[in-house]
Amino acid sequence: MNIWIRVAPISAVFLAIFLLSACNESYRAIPVNFEHEGNHLSGALVLPKNSEEPFPVVVFVHGDGAMPYDAYGYYRPLWNKLAKQGIASFSWDKAGVGKSQGDWLNQSMDDRADEVITAIDMLKGRTDIAPNKIGLIGYSQAGWVLPLVAKRSSYPDFMVLISTAINWMDQGNYMMRIRLTRAGLSDAEIQQEIEDSRGRTKRLFSLSSTGSS
Repeated sequence: MNIWIRVAPISAVFLAIFLLSACNESYRAIPVNFEHEGNHLSGALVLPKNSEEPFPVVVFVHGDGAMPYDAYGYYRPLWNKLAKQGIASFSWDKAGVGKSQGDWLNQSMDDRADEVITAIDMLKGRTDIAPNKIGLIGYSQAGWVLPLVAKRSSYPDFMVLISTAINWMDQGNYMMRIRLTRAGLSDAEIQQEIEDSRGRTKRLFSLSSTGSS
């Protein structure tokens, strides 16, 4: 009992510190939504607390997967750090995730790029955002999305790419080689499996491009 009596006050102190630190964010998040291809997309605009608007803004572009606007909390420390520098952030639930309509599984990279451009157009119309200071930060699959945004528009003013995907076929082949090596296949067998896989992929894309079923 004596141990628990000593531990309880210590635990209470740490809990209080945690709660105070959680409240010590340098930003305030407001819901900001937009429409794309007939779908309502739900997002959050993160604004610095102690800086004057209009703010420069970083638009967060998700990688693959069913990602909510804050990437399950991963973005929040970055938002806080940016807010301390007077920089806003914007992100949204992927189509079909959270409060957003649609289905991200049906989106091509072109669709995702158009979605980002639509988001930037919306931000440029806000009085609390500096229209000539809008940049992008993208992860993983966004490595294919951000260059399309830059190619198709006069946006963004800057881009940051983190651990981005490059060639998905090469990445898939690498993962296959690791898996088959662990399964005990020989180098010749592994190479044959990779060649067979590449052949199936090429045939699949050939059928898709000709509209065949």
